[in-house]
Amino acid sequence: MNVQQKKTNVLMLQGAFILTIAALITKILSAVYRVPFQNIVGDVGFYIYQQVYPFYGVAIILATSGFPVMISKIISEHSHNNDQEHEYKVLSISFFFLIGTAFLFFILLFFGSTALAQYMGDQHLSVLLKVISLSFLTLPFVSLLRGYFQSKHDMRPFALSQVVEQFIRVVSILIVSYLFTQNGYNLYLTGAGAIFGSLLGNMTALFVLLIFWKKNSLKNPFRSIPFTFHEAGVILKRLLVYSATICFSSLLLIWLQMVDSFSLYSLLTESGMREVRAKEIKGIYDRGQPLLQLGTIVATSIALSIVPAIAQAKEKIQFVQEKVALAYKICFALGVPATLGIVAIIGPLNMVLFTDLKGTDVLSIYCLSILLSSIAITTAAILQGVDDAELPVISIIAGILMKWGLNHTLIPLLGTMGAAISTVFAYGVVALLNISFIQRSHYRFREYKSMMIIFTAAFFMFGCVKAFMFIFDIFVQVTNRWTSMIEVLLSVIIGVFVYVIIIIKSKAFQNKELLALPFYQKVLRKEGQLWERLRL
Repeated sequence: MNVQQKKTNVLMLQGAFILTIAALITKILSAVYRVPFQNIVGDVGFYIYQQVYPFYGVAIILATSGFPVMISKIISEHSHNNDQEHEYKVLSISFFFLIGTAFLFFILLFFGSTALAQYMGDQHLSVLLKVISLSFLTLPFVSLLRGYFQSKHDMRPFALSQVVEQFIRVVSILIVSYLFTQNGYNLYLTGAGAIFGSLLGNMTALFVLLIFWKKNSLKNPFRSIPFTFHEAGVILKRLLVYSATICFSSLLLIWLQMVDSFSLYSLLTESGMREVRAKEIKGIYDRGQPLLQLGTIVATSIALSIVPAIAQAKEKIQFVQEKVALAYKICFALGVPATLGIVAIIGPLNMVLFTDLKGTDVLSIYCLSILLSSIAITTAAILQGVDDAELPVISIIAGILMKWGLNHTLIPLLGTMGAAISTVFAYGVVALLNISFIQRSHYRFREYKSMMIIFTAAFFMFGCVKAFMFIFDIFVQVTNRWTSMIEVLLSVIIGVFVYVIIIIKSKAFQNKELLALPFYQKVLRKEGQLWERLRL
């Protein structure tokens, strides 16, 4: 391995670590802010926001894990010997493509807002959709810059812009929603105001990226570079392929939320439920979204940090086999206890986060999708890493169809419980299909002993937590938010302690597996530096 290759490998490991931390921070912010937001606007206000959020989520995800990844791959594929002029040519063609795509999204959403709102069964949502359409106008600029820096394995601009964007967005949403409710604005205007305020996050991300670009003394990334029709045709073909694979797959969670936006409320009202009650019920059901995000954060972030190594060495079958197995193990080792742990404490957790116990039974079923969605996301990334990016698209389409069909079958019979069940089945279909596609690619999971240890430890943890909660409820009257918080915190401590002890004692993970994780290497390096300083 030459010096340049070693340098590239180091940069990739550092980049994977930086992106893992950035993804953790942004996902935590994305999940956590919904709790105070719901407390401010109530269940109906939460319904209004969550109904249109999938459209906003499309813009957010395309600007983070969709278009930048696509641009990065194309620059890497079409750059020759670090020829900067050729890279700018790729950027120029990509920029025109992104401008056209983003403007199309803007036009469809802005002028189609009334039709979309009517299809969702609530015409008052139209103004919120118009505001969301504005978020697509900054999409080409942010995506292009993030994609360029990612192609150079410099993840600092990407990570910092992502974290700053999310922080500004969260703060803006909470401040605007609080001010609007305090001043007596209706909930639809409050939702529109919160989304409009969050657009400041998009502008801040662009500002951060331009500072890094200027700091590196690079040429104007948005300038037009002459290119031939043949060059444009080759690059545009790749852009279209990646749009239909990478970008589509990155929107898995959003697609299933969108199915609920278009069907759940309208099916509830069609079955005879009053509109106000249906909005409240949908808002209570949407409490599951932040729980789902929180449950999948660590499992998917750490598992996905392994995927760059898979993509880099996909010709080395044995190496890839080991990394695929490790990604599976991490996904299950964190996803199974997260799922069972949240299900175990869902009652008091609902009280702590949302001030009451409404919808607890529905949320307990909904949260079973934490593990399945973690598997679906991780396996989709593995397939992309081994150049089978089109296969997750098939799985996701099957999951969407399953979700749509079961929603229309179960919601009229079971209400939001039917929607929760259909969500679990939809993620299950995506996960199982992705696993079958990976096995067909000859990357088989054989760590059955470790899997037995993980499930045994998780179910034992579940039993210990439930036993503690039973005893706690005998001696303490859990009737308010504060006593519920004490019960949740103690339950989490007990659950984590029991699970971690079993996993460590049973040696579910080998040292070489832990060393393969970018964050673990970083931790060991920092620990070594600390010991050196102490010796001095």
